[in-house]
Amino acid sequence: MNTSRLSLNDIIRTTVGNLSRVVNISSDFADYVRRLYLFGNVSLTDTDVVTVIHPNNIRDSLSFIGSQSPRTVQNYLIMRFIMNEKTIMTKRFRSMVHEMFHNIRNVFIHMVNQSTWMDSKSKIMTIKKIQAMKGKIGYSDYLENDDIDET
Repeated sequence: MNTSRLSLNDIIRTTVGNLSRVVNISSDFADYVRRLYLFGNVSLTDTDVVTVIHPNNIRDSLSFIGSQSPRTVQNYLIMRFIMNEKTIMTKRFRSMVHEMFHNIRNVFIHMVNQSTWMDSKSKIMTIKKIQAMKGKIGYSDYLENDDIDET
C-alpha cells in the first residue's frame, strides 16, 4: 500500500480500547481485532496503540463482514495481510530459501546413499521420493498480481 498519497484524514492512531469509538463504528470492532490477533497468538490490551488506515473503508466493510462466514473473512484478511507484507519475502530472500531447500534435499539424498541399513531398491525408491519433493517457499509469484482470473 502506498501511504504517501494518504491524507491525514485517512490515518488514525489510537489505542485498542478507543478503536470502536474513534473509528466511529457501532459494533465492538476492537473485540473483533483482538480475536483476529489471537489467531497469531498475539494478545492486544486496551493500551496498545494501533494505526488505522482508511477508517471509512472499515466502516463500509462491516456490512460485508457481517454477511460472510467467519472462515471466509479470516481467509480474506490473512491473504490481504500477506499481500501487504510481501516485501518481507523479497525475491532475494526467496532465492536463498530455495537454495537452502535444495541443499537440504541433496544432503538427505547423500545420507540415504551412505546408509548401511537400506537395500539398493529401498534407496532408489527413497531417492525418487526425495527428488519429487517440491519446495513451497513463501508465496507463489502469481500472488503479486492484483488481477483476478475469472475463468
